[in-house]
Amino acid sequence: MAIPLLATVIVATFFFGWAMKSQQRVKIADRFSAWRAVDRGAPSDETLNVVFFEDRTSSVSQGWGAGPSETREDLAAETGAVSRDAGDLAQRLVIDRWPQGVSVRVAAEFVPAMDAWRQFTGPIRDRHTREGREWRRREASNLPELRDQFYSDMDEMFENFPAPADRLADLFRQLYLSRW
Repeated sequence: MAIPLLATVIVATFFFGWAMKSQQRVKIADRFSAWRAVDRGAPSDETLNVVFFEDRTSSVSQGWGAGPSETREDLAAETGAVSRDAGDLAQRLVIDRWPQGVSVRVAAEFVPAMDAWRQFTGPIRDRHTREGREWRRREASNLPELRDQFYSDMDEMFENFPAPADRLADLFRQLYLSRW
């Protein structure tokens, strides 16, 4: 009497393990697709099928939507509350430059090897949202903004120097415009 019960538990364990593995692959593909869409452009359905599902799905589909942009807008608003110049700087460096987030939905349908399991399967769907992209060091230069806001008086002073002092003015410009 115990053997049929144990056999059922073992078969169910294999089925749920297969289902969980498939679900995790969809989640990973969905996160990758959102990351890639924001950073470099969306991958194709065929790429997802080959790379993440080992070409074992009957269908893979992706859906796209606009993602959130609250973080970058909040940053610009809070910076603008400090000063108007800082708000303009945040607008130029953050809002105008960084893309809005993206929301991606990936659905994949797996065909199980056993006919008995097909009645319990269907498409697995997942949605992942990503806001903007990573900030990379030295990707956006703030030197023109710094020069306009803080060093314009110094530049005017250097322009009015007599001719022999031009070399000194150039040295000062190199000092405050160099990357530290």
